Amino acid sequence: INTLEDAFKHLSQVEELQYKSDDGSDVIAKKQTFIDKLPEVLIVHLKRFSFVNKSSQNDDLKNGYSNHLHSGRIEKIGKKIKYDHDFTIPTDCISSATRKFNPNLNYKLIGVVYHHGISSEGGHYTVDVLRKELGEWIRIDDTKITKLKAQEVLSGDNDNNVKTAYILMYQKVNNWWDRISHVYNYVYIGDHDEWRVKK
Repeated sequence: INTLEDAFKHLSQVEELQYKSDDGSDVIAKKQTFIDKLPEVLIVHLKRFSFVNKSSQNDDLKNGYSNHLHSGRIEKIGKKIKYDHDFTIPTDCISSATRKFNPNLNYKLIGVVYHHGISSEGGHYTVDVLRKELGEWIRIDDTKITKLKAQEVLSGDNDNNVKTAYILMYQKVNNWWDRISHVYNYVYIGDHDEWRVKK
């Protein structure tokens, strides 16, 4: 899995489950997961920590230090997952009952939470937030707030895997202007009844 779209498609892959029937015979059942209801705000939690069992404790660590447990360890996953400002949920992930109504599958990125650190026991969190009314991105780091270019939000991870995107927040695109405003580089300011050029 290298992209957000890959992750959603993986969600709906068929899984085979083995179990024994009442008469003791082996049975293989199939399970598949679909999205039945689309939220207004889509929150995607990227898996950034993984439990490694005791049998592989002596393996070389690829992503920083680990926290040792009685039967294994937890290590951070630093893999980069590509995401964009616009995201369309793949139709393969949508249930057939919902798909027949031709639902709106389009979302726009409004926030990214980052984890800084190499351990599950600690670290630091920062967030990039879209100020929709101004059409600009800001980064919040404790009490420090700085403006960002839109492209910086997509390249927030750093090469040493210490800072990684952890939570992605998308809002459903419900009107025609939300769909095209990023193309024309304008934003509508409702309170002032005016169009403003995005910075």
